[in-house]
Amino acid sequence: MTRYDKIAQMKPEQKNHWIDIPELTFWGERIFAEIGVAEELSKSENGKYDALIDQAVDCLYDAFCQEHVLSDSICEKAEQYLLPLSPKAKAYTLHHVAHAHIDMDWMWGLHETVDIVLNTFRTILDLMDEYPEFTFSQSQCAVYRIAEFYDPALFARLKNV
Repeated sequence: MTRYDKIAQMKPEQKNHWIDIPELTFWGERIFAEIGVAEELSKSENGKYDALIDQAVDCLYDAFCQEHVLSDSICEKAEQYLLPLSPKAKAYTLHHVAHAHIDMDWMWGLHETVDIVLNTFRTILDLMDEYPEFTFSQSQCAVYRIAEFYDPALFARLKNV
C-alpha cells in the first residue's frame, strides 16, 4: 500500500470508508498539512525526504489501524519524524493572496449580485485597513464596473489601494 493510499484511508473527507472517521483535530489537520509540504520539499530534492515522510505516515497509519482515530499525541509523534525538514521549509517565503470569485451568472438577480460585490469589496477593504500586509486579488473587471456605478466612494477607495 502506498503512502497516498494510507493517507486516503485516514482522512475523514474521503468517501467510501469502511468505518466512520471523526473530524480531524487541530493536530490532525496540522500533520497532514506538514506531510503535504514535506512531499513538495522532497520532490524538489529528488525524493531526499521520502523515507522521513513514510515514517511519519506509517506512525499515523499504524495507530489509526488500531484505534480508528488519530489522537493528538500520535499526530505530535508523527511530526517528530518531519522535524529534520524544518530548516528547509523555513527557508521559503509563502505568499497568501486572497481572491473572491463572484459567480455573477449564478442563480441570483442583479440586485443580489450588486449587493454581494459591494459587500465583498467593503469586507476586503476593512481587512486591508486592519491588516496592512493583507493582499487581495480580483480578476473580474465587471465587478469593478458595478462598484464604480453603484458606489462611487467605494470605487474610489478601491483605486487607492
